Amino acid sequence: MSFKSRAIRILTSLTLWHILFWLFFCFLFTLQFFQTYLQTGVFEFNKLIPGIAYGVNLALIVYLNYFVFIPRLVAKKMIWQYFLALLISFIVVAILFAITFYGLTGISLSKLNVLSFIALEIVYVIITSFFKFFKEWVEHQGLQLKIMDIEKQKVEAELHALKSQLNPHFLFNVLNSIYSHSLLKSDTAPSIVLKLSELMSYILYDCKTETVPLQKEVEFIKNYIELEKIRLEEYIDVTFSIKIANQALVPPLLFVPLIENAFKHGIGSHPKNKYISLTIETHEDTFYFNLRNSKGGSLKPIKNNTKGGIGIENVRKRLKLLYPEGHEMVLINKEGSFEVEIIINNLNKNNS
Repeated sequence: MSFKSRAIRILTSLTLWHILFWLFFCFLFTLQFFQTYLQTGVFEFNKLIPGIAYGVNLALIVYLNYFVFIPRLVAKKMIWQYFLALLISFIVVAILFAITFYGLTGISLSKLNVLSFIALEIVYVIITSFFKFFKEWVEHQGLQLKIMDIEKQKVEAELHALKSQLNPHFLFNVLNSIYSHSLLKSDTAPSIVLKLSELMSYILYDCKTETVPLQKEVEFIKNYIELEKIRLEEYIDVTFSIKIANQALVPPLLFVPLIENAFKHGIGSHPKNKYISLTIETHEDTFYFNLRNSKGGSLKPIKNNTKGGIGIENVRKRLKLLYPEGHEMVLINKEGSFEVEIIINNLNKNNS
C-alpha cells in the first residue's frame, strides 16, 4: 500500500476522529476537577457531575446530527428540513440537559445557563459537521483517484490496441508489394526494401513513446507515400505544404490509416488524374491536418462526418481518447475527391 493510500485510510478512519474529538472534550470539561485536586489535594467528584451531564447531552445532539440529520437530510439536499430538525433538537436536548443536571445535582439551571448550553450545542454541531464533511471529502478524493487510475489504464489499453492495428495492416500491404516486385525481378525491389527498413526503424524504435516529434511523423508519412508510389508504378501528383514548429509533438502513426485509405480507396479506384495533397501546419498551440486525394467517380459518396471505413474510424477513436474535448475531424466526400480535415487545439497542453 502506497503512503498516499495509507494516509487517506487513516484520515478516513471514523473511530480515530471520534476518539480525538471526545478526548479533547474530556480535557476541557474535567480541567476544573484536576485544577482543584492540584490545589487542594482532594478529589471532589461532584465537580465531575457537570462534565458528565454536558458530555451525555452534547453527545446526543452531536450523533443525531452526525448519523441521522446529515446522511438523511443534507445528503438528499433537504437543507431547510435539516436546519428545522437541528433547531428542534437543540431545544429538546437543552431541556433534557436541564432535567439531567437537576436530577444529578439538585440544582435548577437558569435560563441563561440553558441558553449557554444551546450555544455550546451549536458550536459542537458546527465542529462535528466540519469533521463529517471533511471525512466525506477525503473519501471522495480517494475514490476519484481510483477512478482516474482505472480510466487511465483503460485509455492506455484502448490506445495500445488501436495502435497495434496499424502495423500488421501496413506491413501486410508493403510485404505484398515486395513479393510482387521480387517475382517480376523488378529493379525497384531494393528501393522498396530500403524504404521499408526506414519505416520499420521508426515503428520499432521511435513509436514506443506516447508522442513523437511532428517532424519525424511527417518524414514517415513522406516515406510511406514514396513507397506506395513505387508499389503502384503509376504517376501520382503529390504536393506537400508543411509548416510546423520543431517542438510540436503528436501521437505516433496517428495519420497512417488516412494515408493508407487515400491509396486504397481513393487512388486505387483508378481516377484519371491521381493526386494527393497534404497540408500539415501548427500555429502556436493549434494543429491543422488536411489530406485531399482523387478518387473514382463510381464510389458512393458518404455524408460529412460519417464513420467511414475502418482506418478512418481508427483515427476517430484515437483522437477521441487522446483529445476528448480538443479536436475536430471533418470528412468531405465529393464526386471526384475525398478530403479529411483535422484540427487539434491546445496540442502541447494535451500532450503534457
